[in-house]
Amino acid sequence: MRFFICNMRTLFLHDNFPAQFPHVATALAKDNAKEVIYSTLKNHETKNTQPAISRLDWRGKRQKSVS
Repeated sequence: MRFFICNMRTLFLHDNFPAQFPHVATALAKDNAKEVIYSTLKNHETKNTQPAISRLDWRGKRQKSVS
């Protein structure tokens, strides 16, 4: 019998993380073979109580639309 370790990365993009995903993110983060990252609005402060869940800060560049 063969066993395979599946490394998986999960990225949550949400303007108000964890919102409806706290249980999913926590369950995924408990497995050492999985990397859990979230990104939220940079000016939105979140309290990350899970050290296994990393935060990725980014700032999108939006161009003005021409009407």
